[in-house]
Amino acid sequence: MTIKYFASTIFLFSLFLVACDSSTTKEKHPGFTPLENNFYYKRITIGDGKAKPQQGDFITYFVLFKTENDSVLNFTKYNYKANLDTFTFKKAEFEGGFESLVGTMCEGDSSNFYLPALWVYEKMLKSPFPNYLQNTDELKVEIKLLYIKTEKELRGEKISYDLWTADMKWNEESVLRDYIKKNNIQVEADENGIYFILKGKGTGKKIKKGDKITLNYSAKMLDGREFDNTNNWKEPFVFTMGTEGELIKGLELAIYKMHEGDVATIIIPSQLAFGEKGSSNGVVSPFKTVTFDLELKTIQ
Repeated sequence: MTIKYFASTIFLFSLFLVACDSSTTKEKHPGFTPLENNFYYKRITIGDGKAKPQQGDFITYFVLFKTENDSVLNFTKYNYKANLDTFTFKKAEFEGGFESLVGTMCEGDSSNFYLPALWVYEKMLKSPFPNYLQNTDELKVEIKLLYIKTEKELRGEKISYDLWTADMKWNEESVLRDYIKKNNIQVEADENGIYFILKGKGTGKKIKKGDKITLNYSAKMLDGREFDNTNNWKEPFVFTMGTEGELIKGLELAIYKMHEGDVATIIIPSQLAFGEKGSSNGVVSPFKTVTFDLELKTIQ
């Protein structure tokens, strides 16, 4: 083997390695464009808007966080309408910040991004890194930029929205008053507006934060329509008290009043239930008071 032949072989082998590495990079997320900081970007749909958001504009967007296998992360709503948000657009605090992602888009555009999971939790969400993810994992972030409004445009829309909100709140309060009267409910609402009606008193200990709770419940709207029931699951609901995102706020406040073995009915106004957006699955409409029949089985 000559030196010239040996050198040629090494050169061709090097080209092969480079080509393989390049192919691997390109195939990591087919159709996505690599950006800095190991980000990947792909425009999914192009809207009618021509301009990108400017400093001080109000933008309304939808965002969904997923794992690489398309499992929706537990802090992200499933329902499209329920996961809309509006904020004032400003310069990104750091490279790759949420504003810089949205800043690449025009009104009506939707884009997908692959971002390092560790970076998302540390920089974007500023939350503890969950133990079900690995440091090397990526997250898929789906963003749709729905509207870009100037302050003047938004002010006019806000007046209409405030009138609608006031009307919906008044209607909710009226329906609740009729329900209380019709069902001859004698207890008074607590300082949070929750009605707590003890139906059966248990002999066990009282709940504290961090306890593991086993609970049976059925959930209804004031018109009697049931939207959830642990009997349909064939097993009770088990959760850790005080864990963020496990319960709606009103349910958590009410359960803290209970002892092991208690049976109770609670009535929760919308601001402590599913609010002005309704439930994430779309079953409970905005501004709806709900009731829960509860049986606290065990506290551990």
